[in-house]
Amino acid sequence: MTLRYSEHLRLGRGHVGGVAAIAFSYLGTYIATAGLNDCMLYLWRIADGKLLHTIKCSTAILCFEWLPNREDILLFGTRGGVVCSVTLGPKVLCSRGFWAHAYPVEHLAMRGRYLVSGASCEVVVWRMGPDGDWEHVKDLPLPPASSLNEDSEVLVTGIQWVTSPKGKSLLVVTYMFHGVRIFDPKNWEPLRTIPLPGLLWAVTAFAFSSSSLMPLHLLVLRGNSDVSEDGRRIVVSNMTCGFDMYDLITQVSLRSFRHDASDGIRAVPVSFAHGGHAILGGSTVGKAKLWDADNGRVHQTFSLGPREKIMSIATNYNPHNDCFLLAAGVVDGSQNARTTIWLARSGLRTRTWPRYLLRFIAGLAATLVAYSILYRGRMDHPAADALPVD
Repeated sequence: MTLRYSEHLRLGRGHVGGVAAIAFSYLGTYIATAGLNDCMLYLWRIADGKLLHTIKCSTAILCFEWLPNREDILLFGTRGGVVCSVTLGPKVLCSRGFWAHAYPVEHLAMRGRYLVSGASCEVVVWRMGPDGDWEHVKDLPLPPASSLNEDSEVLVTGIQWVTSPKGKSLLVVTYMFHGVRIFDPKNWEPLRTIPLPGLLWAVTAFAFSSSSLMPLHLLVLRGNSDVSEDGRRIVVSNMTCGFDMYDLITQVSLRSFRHDASDGIRAVPVSFAHGGHAILGGSTVGKAKLWDADNGRVHQTFSLGPREKIMSIATNYNPHNDCFLLAAGVVDGSQNARTTIWLARSGLRTRTWPRYLLRFIAGLAATLVAYSILYRGRMDHPAADALPVD
């Protein structure tokens, strides 16, 4: 992977306490950021870093979801259990919001007309009507317990839509202690439950090998996860050494990405990038890293300062202009916690040789034209060749 990122923007106005959530729009035209303590939502334009709109909410915003293939409608979930939508235009219009959960809404995922929200142990399916109203469809069942997790709290750590190799849409829900469940959106019944025993064993072993013998639920708080676009791999943030990647079909541990990522209190964010070929991970030590998911090597490190805790990340790819974007928001307890955006274009290297080729062709054409003019001049004055030479 030869792609290299360079810093594109540091968004001018920061949030109080830290950045709780960030999300790019579908084509990366806009980015939304939310404050941890100021309950503010900022909408920015990526091209020039201009702050377009600000929205004040009654409680903190914890997650974002842009409508699929849209650049103008943004959904967000709040600490108060409410899901709201924002429509972008000349003026920001806060359209219908609804109370979705008795817990803080930490996860949103939408495909087609269906929105799935997650809060604590709850996973709920909603359907958007033609007038923009939201209709409750179903509460998804809790995952089954086993001897390894029967005393553990059910906590949702990720919700994501994926497309199977056969082109079928599937909903993937990940849990902190209860593995992964895959649902069929035709009837919302679980197709498969994957316990990921290797992950449970690693966390359990760390819990009992710790000299403090802390309870397991204190060692792992809201671990983050992400599923590749093809639904074959999952990467999980752990509390000990960084991130672990598993094959969801064989349940085999594929690779661990070592990273001084956690402070032992919280799990940091992790996300697939580049169509599942790269992994972006945050940290509590001021460095985000981008790994090659296929060979496990660190491709690039992004340093924001040793005191910065990178607790929100986002990725985006715009196929129309072949542009990749990464973003990281920090939690530092200050009054001006900012978001940094990096940009790369995969065609920068591959598009340099055509310019040299065009220059060569243009030079060759000019030379041929010059010789052609000279040849015609000689043909127009054939006697010039017969002049005597002294």
